[in-house]
Amino acid sequence: MPRFALQLTIAISLICLVLIAAAVIAGTLTPRGSWLAWVSAKVLDSEISVWDGRVVVNFSVKAPWYSVFPTWGADGRLAWIAGYDIVIWDGEQVRNVSQTPESGDYSPTWSADGRLAWVAASGDDSEIMVWDGEQVRNVSQNPDLRDTMPEWSQDGRLAWRSSRRPEQDFSLVVWDGQQIILVGRNPDAQNLLFTWSADGQLAWEFLRSGQSDLFVWDGARTVCVSPNRRWHDYTWSDDGRLAWASVQDRGDEIFLWDGEQVRNLSRELDAPGRDPRWSRDGQLAWTAATGTGKEIVMWDGESVRDISQNPDARDTQPQWSHDGRLVWNAWNHRNNFFEIIVWDGQQHVIDASGNPDAEYRVPMWSHDGRLAWTAAGTGSPMVDLIVWDRQRTLNLGRGSGPVWSE
Repeated sequence: MPRFALQLTIAISLICLVLIAAAVIAGTLTPRGSWLAWVSAKVLDSEISVWDGRVVVNFSVKAPWYSVFPTWGADGRLAWIAGYDIVIWDGEQVRNVSQTPESGDYSPTWSADGRLAWVAASGDDSEIMVWDGEQVRNVSQNPDLRDTMPEWSQDGRLAWRSSRRPEQDFSLVVWDGQQIILVGRNPDAQNLLFTWSADGQLAWEFLRSGQSDLFVWDGARTVCVSPNRRWHDYTWSDDGRLAWASVQDRGDEIFLWDGEQVRNLSRELDAPGRDPRWSRDGQLAWTAATGTGKEIVMWDGESVRDISQNPDARDTQPQWSHDGRLVWNAWNHRNNFFEIIVWDGQQHVIDASGNPDAEYRVPMWSHDGRLAWTAAGTGSPMVDLIVWDRQRTLNLGRGSGPVWSE
């Protein structure tokens, strides 16, 4: 579709969104809590759907469902991609904040203080833009590099990935509001992934052919905590410890870096595995491989505990709630279908549909303890969106990409 035609359809859809938002304020939705947003596909376009636990409100978006990517801010505003632009909904109105008509904008991400960053791409150039509520600023300002993947720290610094064209010679940089800091660079890297800790440390890995190196930067020094591994799946605890899984000669193993030294927890505890995930109080869960299956184990800092208690299980993708409960996907090998399991000291099956074709994706906790996940026939991109409200399961219809507000 020509750009001017797409802009016209977006403008028309935004008018419709303002009218819908007025209905929201008139009392359709309940007072703000943990709301759920997702993308629903239609024949020629898509919709952003918002559910408050009682009703669903839909916003028309003239863009393919797979390119919308809704994301919530800490203050309850919702941003998404509409064609080439970034739009936000603040509960009262919808507005286009891109202000860059010559670019294609994507990857919106909110800071804790309500600023919005995204990537503005034009031709071979891509820049990092920041909107402060009034104005948009180009904070990267380097037409010789491709700047992508912006991510905010809790204290308001912004990190992103820079590369030369084509995708090579990767660098990790941080903007502190005044200047850009080069954190790391590898001319031989084929990709770069990174994530912030709650206390402002950066973990990142340079990916090369068949190998990767895992680094930590604390704002002053850089430490390579895991060199020359096949891959890393890493996650920060709230108190600044880093756990990861990587492939060793004995299979997948779990490692821990406490700021000073690296420990191989899998060998210490005889519990190999992957998918490490921290609870808010510092317990670490992961998927441990057994002789005939996969189980969920939990480490409390001293000993490891098998909480699946089923050596034939196929349990994967553990996720912690804010109040210390654990959820994971489980394959019921007796009846041949997937289940969602919640553990709060005991196991509770919360969905056992008996559908042998259902493929469950990673369940997501809300801050108030509800769950959302998607279920589909194997290989289907559009799926049923399922919510558990601690008492029952609800099917909210066809959708993808569910995200809870804070």
